[in-house]
Amino acid sequence: STIEKFESANAEKVLEEMTDAKGALSALKEALEDAYIEGEYTNSYSNTIFGIRVDLAKVQEFGMDMAKAIAKTSKGVSRMQKAQVEFEDIGTEWYGNDIYYLSTEGIINGYEDQTFKPGNDITRAEFTALLMRTLETKGYVGTENIFGSTQFTDVDPSAWYSSSINKAKNAKVVNGYEDGSFHPNEPIARAEAVKMISNAISKIELEGEMSEDEANFSDVKETDWYFEAVHDAKKYQIIDGNPDGSFAPFRPINRAESAKMIRKSLAIIKENEQMNSV
Repeated sequence: STIEKFESANAEKVLEEMTDAKGALSALKEALEDAYIEGEYTNSYSNTIFGIRVDLAKVQEFGMDMAKAIAKTSKGVSRMQKAQVEFEDIGTEWYGNDIYYLSTEGIINGYEDQTFKPGNDITRAEFTALLMRTLETKGYVGTENIFGSTQFTDVDPSAWYSSSINKAKNAKVVNGYEDGSFHPNEPIARAEAVKMISNAISKIELEGEMSEDEANFSDVKETDWYFEAVHDAKKYQIIDGNPDGSFAPFRPINRAESAKMIRKSLAIIKENEQMNSV
C-alpha cells in the first residue's frame, strides 16, 4: 500500500526505487513459497500431526532480499516526504525531480519558510557551494582544501560561503576576476556556471562516449573564453540552448536551472563510477 500511495507522485528517483522495491518484494514472495516444505510434528498431548521443515539456506536468502527491499522502499518514501516538507513551492514542474533529488543528497537547501524559490537568480557564492558539495559527496574534493587563503579581496572569512569558495579556488574550480575579487553576491551568468562545471568535471577521468550533438550556438564563438566549456557541457547534455539557437551566455541562471545543471553533472560522475566498478 505504501508503494501504491507514492507511485502517483511525480518524482523520478522515488519511482525508480519503488520499482526496485516492488521487484524485490515479488522475488521475496517466490522465495517464501519455496522456503518451506511440508513436514510432520507430533503433539503427544493431543496426538495431532502438524509441522513444517524449513530450508535454512532459502530463508537466509529470503532475509537478505527482505532487508534490501525494506531499505529501498524506506529511502524512496523518505526522499519524497523530505522534499514535500521542505519545499512548499515545488510541485510537478520540470525542475521538481532535480530539486527533490539534490535535497536528499544534502547538496541543495531551501529557505527557513520551507520554500525553494526556484525562479530566483542564484549567486556566484551559492552556485559555488552547490558545485563543491557535489564534488565532496563523491570524494573528489577533500576537506583539506578548506585551508589556505583564497586571496579574494571581497570574500569575508566569516561569511557562510567562505569555505566553499576557498575549496573551489584551491581545487582550481574557480579563478575570480583579474582585480582579485570574486563578486560572491552577484548573480552567476550561464557561461560562468558552465565554466565552473567544466573545471570541476575536468578533475575526473571520465569514460564512455559523449553525445554527438555539436554546440553550434549562434552567440558562442570559438574565440570566447567559455567556448570549450559550453561545447563539452552540450556534449555531456548538461545544458540545452534556446529555441532560437542561442545560448545566452551572460543571462543569469535561476535556482531551478542551476539544480538541473548540478544534477546532470552528478549523474555523469555517478555513471563514470559505475563504469569503473564493472
